[in-house]
Amino acid sequence: MEVIGRKAEKVYRRLRNDIDAGRFPENSALPAGAQLCARYGVSHPTLRKAVAVLAEESRLIVKHGAGTFVAPPPAPKKGASQTVAVMAMDGDTCLRTLQSLLLKDGYLMNVYLQGDAQWSPVEEGKFLSYVKDHRCAALLAFCSPLPPTHAPALRALSYAGVRVIHYEHYRLALPEQEYLLPDYARAGHMAAVKLLIAGYTQLFVVAHWANPSPATRLVEQGFAQAVAEHGGGYDPERQHLCIITGTADHDARMLECVTGLPDNSGVICVSVGAANNLRQGLAAAGRGPGEVGVIGILNTSEPDTSTVDCFGFEREAQMRRLVDLATGDVVTEVKELIAPVWQPAGTIRKM
Repeated sequence: MEVIGRKAEKVYRRLRNDIDAGRFPENSALPAGAQLCARYGVSHPTLRKAVAVLAEESRLIVKHGAGTFVAPPPAPKKGASQTVAVMAMDGDTCLRTLQSLLLKDGYLMNVYLQGDAQWSPVEEGKFLSYVKDHRCAALLAFCSPLPPTHAPALRALSYAGVRVIHYEHYRLALPEQEYLLPDYARAGHMAAVKLLIAGYTQLFVVAHWANPSPATRLVEQGFAQAVAEHGGGYDPERQHLCIITGTADHDARMLECVTGLPDNSGVICVSVGAANNLRQGLAAAGRGPGEVGVIGILNTSEPDTSTVDCFGFEREAQMRRLVDLATGDVVTEVKELIAPVWQPAGTIRKM
């Protein structure tokens, strides 16, 4: 839901429920504004905000001078669309896997690339409009975490018959639409517990972006919870390390991290690529798993294989499920967090 205020959001939900329940039949005019204000106990400006959101979702039609009408449901598709829309971070192996699976099933893939964290809500909004206008079979979504979060546009897609399935987190809260999301918070929690069981007494989490993604923040949430429960408390000033990828001081920060970590440290990196870089730096300094243990968290843009101990999410199986959900005839709602799977590689002590 876009930020329209608590009162307006409450009216929006009540009015939408009244429409869904048939209290205001399709194609009928809504009662006059004064009547609706009295019905919901709000002012005219608050009511207008709620009506504007429903109009943006194609649930209402505002005809200036004539009134506001309940929109009819979208006309059934004449033949199933053979295109699945995909929003992704960049052109990675995840997209290649999706494309191969969709082509085998007789579907085309229409892709919008976010582009190396250069989120553009404006361009994203244009793509969502395109998906709705062309009635794609489904949208596999990795939305921008920047406002506006296009909540009305996503609802409008669902109402128009486009199945929306989120496969990567774009905010900390779970989405309203369907989702098949990696449980990053659980991965962070399990990684911290692994390190504690292996006997590491000082734990750290390493991020690699100045503005952390929701996935990074979820990993850190899980890490912080585990450390608070089992490790004596979490101090982000001391235990959160940031080595920003691609910056001029990256190598110096990495060296500082490698040499500055105390013995018996356990480190969680919020990507396997970064974990491998750290492991190589530690190896060059002569520090192995006996002194510093390293665990990575596989994200959806990385291959399933890893040279460091990690928690992954069986990405290829996840892509197969996404394609089956997007193209299948039977529509069973899915709202599922994918449990992380342990993949050992020998970068922490044996337990």
